[in-house]
Amino acid sequence: PTIAIEIAGHASALEKKTEALSLERAELIKKKLVAKGISSSRIYTKGFGNRTPFVTDQMINEAKNAKTKEEKAALHLKNQRVVFRIVSWDYVEEKK
Repeated sequence: PTIAIEIAGHASALEKKTEALSLERAELIKKKLVAKGISSSRIYTKGFGNRTPFVTDQMINEAKNAKTKEEKAALHLKNQRVVFRIVSWDYVEEKK
């Protein structure tokens, strides 16, 4: 109950509306955690779109093991992710 987290959604360059989609991914995870009983005030969400790829387009184009369209698409999938980060170990919820 004293940990606050940030959930960051990411998208690949192949997807449409990457900003909205990445935030939607993060919000969906937050919704699931809140449904499990975690206070929503301890969870922050961000959407990064395709601005911070795990695998860049250049890396995909230069990948020796990604010759086919399917193999390149598999590398793009690595950018469709959600990342959790602890932002506070000693979070105290404000009393209402």
